[in-house]
Amino acid sequence: MIRFDATLVRAAILAACVSLLAACASVGGYKQLTAAEVAKVSAGQSKEQVRETLGPPMRIDARNRRGQEVWSYAFLDPNQTEPYRLLWVYFDPATGKVVRTGSGENRSMDPDGGS
Repeated sequence: MIRFDATLVRAAILAACVSLLAACASVGGYKQLTAAEVAKVSAGQSKEQVRETLGPPMRIDARNRRGQEVWSYAFLDPNQTEPYRLLWVYFDPATGKVVRTGSGENRSMDPDGGS
């Protein structure tokens, strides 16, 4: 008969739970943001400030049709009909500062039409 040390079994179960929680907190290897974190981004912030607040973006589009660099993030907003959302942060090409943000359920809802 095999006997298991209860402490080792508990430690293994705890490690498995922590791993599962960590996996649930990310999207494609990126941190899953909350609506409260997303709300901290505002016009005039630098790229460094946005990165400090939200972490690295999932995607960076070099230029949209207005010449702005656009960073994309996934976030969770349980107050929306579709809680899994995307945030787009638009940067002025001359200053590198946030000029606006937009959000939607998917890329087709981007205010610039995905340009």
